[in-house]
Amino acid sequence: MAIPLLRTIGYFKKQPTSQEANHMSDNLNIRQPQDPQRINVNEPWELRYWTKRMGVSEAQLKQAVKSVGPMVMKVKIYLGVR
Repeated sequence: MAIPLLRTIGYFKKQPTSQEANHMSDNLNIRQPQDPQRINVNEPWELRYWTKRMGVSEAQLKQAVKSVGPMVMKVKIYLGVR
């Protein structure tokens, strides 16, 4: 009787496939943002990615996101980046 109970509480969860694992937020192998159209300044690795990609400082990027929002195109226009 204990085994069906354990299954219902998620004890025997299936392990994610390698493709599913690539979509997990804590996967350290991901080298680009999950959403390439939005900038998440709350994730340190994503902040580093975008500052390097746009050639601006963290402060400049944070100010741009604060001013125009997280959409990459709006931030690029605000910063004058191609």
